Order: sequence, then structure tokens, then C-alpha cells
Amino acid sequence: MNQIGASRLKISKSDFAAITCFAAITYLSLTSLPEPQIYPGSDKLHHFIAYAVLAFFATLSRVRFMNVVFVGLLVIAYGGFIEIVQPHVNRFGDWQDFWANTFGAVSGMVAVLIIHRNK
Repeated sequence: MNQIGASRLKISKSDFAAITCFAAITYLSLTSLPEPQIYPGSDKLHHFIAYAVLAFFATLSRVRFMNVVFVGLLVIAYGGFIEIVQPHVNRFGDWQDFWANTFGAVSGMVAVLIIHRNK
């Protein structure tokens, strides 16, 4: 493999973490697994945390504000897509899950923007 090809394969640690989060969220969202609920609605906290972590790592290596926002919007759209697909794989998608996904993604983006601002 030439040097140009090799350099294209390099990804940042944060991008690798984002890809891993993306794969985990996709798998967990589209398979039928029992969801342990500590209290009613605790799954919303799981949605919030998962999408906050995904958005954080997906946007961490982006420096420009508009790049962070664009990637963050892609994460939000992905959360909506997952909620639309879930009824087709014997799961339930709902608006509360979508909003938990969205608020998590926005929180992850805001954390990255704060980190970049303080550099």
C-alpha cells in the first residue's frame, strides 16, 4: 500500500470511539434485549447518555463550530432514523426516546464546544 492510501486509513482516537459507539447503539437499538429498568422511564437516561457520548466523540476532533454543528445534526438525524426503524424489528420507537436522544446529542456537542472554547 502506498503512503497516500495508508494516510487515508488513519482515524483519530475520538473518531474510533464514535464508530464504536455508533455500532453499539445500532446493535442495542435494533435487537430484542430485555431492558432492565431501575425506575419507570430509566431507559430515557440510557438514551441520553448513549447519544451524549456518541455526539461527544463524533464531534471532538472537529474544530470549526459549523463542523461540530453539522456532525451533531447527523447524530440527531441518526437517532430519529433508529426510532423510525425500530417498529420494523419488533421494537418500539417513540417520541420520548427521540427527545432523549436529541438532548443527549446536544449535550455532547455543547461539551465539545466548551472544550474547544477553553483551549
